[in-house]
Amino acid sequence: MNRTAQELKDIVQKLIRTWATEGLPSGNALMLAAEDLERRRKNLQSPGFWPFPRVMATATIDDGIGQGIRVIERFGTAVGLEMKPLGLMQPAGAIIDACWRLQPDFLGLTVLQFDSEPIVAAISEKKPPQTILICGGPVFTADPQFAERTGVNHAAKNVATFLEILLNLSASADAV
Repeated sequence: MNRTAQELKDIVQKLIRTWATEGLPSGNALMLAAEDLERRRKNLQSPGFWPFPRVMATATIDDGIGQGIRVIERFGTAVGLEMKPLGLMQPAGAIIDACWRLQPDFLGLTVLQFDSEPIVAAISEKKPPQTILICGGPVFTADPQFAERTGVNHAAKNVATFLEILLNLSASADAV
């Protein structure tokens, strides 16, 4: 791993530790933290967690507002992901088709409703096998088995967990 990637990872780990002790900041403060993180990555002249940008497609299936997905997209960009937003309230077929067309490394979904379980399961089953499915939303906190039942690779309860997942995935890639 190159030095600048490790420096960026150290900055992100410190941010996660701060949030673990002090709690997550407001939505506005989160977006400012993402801007600061991206500025620091650029000052380091770091491509991000990986030596070349990994691609993450994002969508919501049952969320017409998209606050959470915007935060994830912003932090994904800040750590060097190339984001491909698919939009809000997307049907499973459109998400699956986009994944086959784009071949993203990651697919990020927000899931708000329990009745979305069959949709998440269908996306998980029909997406390209190499695309890692990372989901977040209240259903994953309220029902810890939701992710397992639907085939979700990683469930993020908040942006700190999302960043931890990315750190762990980048460490796995470094070990290969």
